[in-house]
Formats: sequence, C-alpha cells, structure tokens
Amino acid sequence: MGVTAPIEIVPPAEEPVSYQTAAYHLRLNDYDNNSNDGFFQNEYVSSLIRAARYQAESFTNRCFVSRTIQVTFDRFPPYDYNGWDWWNAPGYPSPGVILPNPITRALRLWGGKVSSIVSFSYVDSLGNTETLTEGVNYRTHLTHTPPLIYPQPGTIWPITQFGALGNVTLQFVAGYGPAASNVPPDLVMAILMQIAYLHENRGDAKDPSSGGGMSAGAMRILNDYRLVEYR
Repeated sequence: MGVTAPIEIVPPAEEPVSYQTAAYHLRLNDYDNNSNDGFFQNEYVSSLIRAARYQAESFTNRCFVSRTIQVTFDRFPPYDYNGWDWWNAPGYPSPGVILPNPITRALRLWGGKVSSIVSFSYVDSLGNTETLTEGVNYRTHLTHTPPLIYPQPGTIWPITQFGALGNVTLQFVAGYGPAASNVPPDLVMAILMQIAYLHENRGDAKDPSSGGGMSAGAMRILNDYRLVEYR
C-alpha cells in the first residue's frame, strides 16, 4: 500500500520556542530590533529555531505545535485472512459472515498525537471522488499509538480506482495543541539544546559518528518520544 510523504497544508501558528527564549539561551546581545544588528540577529535566531524544530520533529516522527497534515494512499489496506472476524451482518441469509478484523486493516497516521480528522475521500472504481463520514464509513482510535482509522464495524473499505495511484486522500490535525505551551517542556528543552548545537557548529559535524549534526543531549530526550513506525 503506497503512501506519500506527509504534506503540511496548514502550518503551525507558532514555533515551540520563542525568539526571546532562544536568544536568552544563546546569551546573545539584546539588540534593538529596529537596528541592522537586531534585524539580522532576529532572522538568524528564527532560522535556528525552525531548523532545530524541524530536526526534532523529523527525528521523532511527531508534530509538536498542531498543524493540518495531508497524506495520500494508493489504496486502502488489503484484507488480512488471519485477522478475519465473524459479524452478524444484517441482510445476509446466514447467521453470520466473515469480515476482516478492522485493526488489521487500519490506516496508521503520522505525526504523533492526532486531534481530529479534517477530510477523508477516495476515488471509486468509476473514477468519482467520494467522501467518507466518521461514524458511518469509518471509526477512529486517536488515543492509540500510532492513531488509527478503521472501517465501521460490519463493513469493509470501498474499492478504489484500478491502476491509479493516490486514490485515498486524508487530512488531519496533528500535534500536541495549537500553542507552544501545549508542547511538553522536555521537548522544548531538546529544541533549545539543538539550537545551541547549531549555533556552535556552523557547518557539518566534525565527527560524523557523533550523531549526524544532532546534539547528544537533545537526542537523549528525543529518543523517549521517537515513533519508529507509523505505516
């Protein structure tokens, strides 16, 4: 089941670390923002914040401040014969019918915590785009790690267009919350440690075996949050 890399549709409203916090952590001069020195320092520190946050999120496979993510699958997960269950399905002449266990065919979502599904659609066998509705076509298990979407019990995933790629499109909100204050403090500290590392090592790591351009202290924190697999 092919899946595209996650695309950021709506970016986070703010960074987990403010300019003031990062500048204080680096012990930088307190320039007037209206001066040339202040302008360039602001730009420089802001770029460090973005880079450190990106590295931390990439390492953990998590979104920190919430944003809307889109992923596209070529098709729905295939059926797993080892996970089929009996359902007392209305409309069938027999007392029960074997249908796939929903957990074995769940879509696994990237980004760590997921708070809501924004949209869920697919291209059917005739080439028409159809929308799926939660509670009718599918259910969610967002407290699971990773968060899951699975078919409504007693149903199966619909058939998608044959021979085409990117048939299933899903948008969802991922992250700890809409504000920097929602991000766990130790993740904020890991970002600050990585900011300092980037500031002090302005280029490739001198020792390639030291962590590939990552602060050792930051990696110790981030390892506790790292999601190894989400598909």
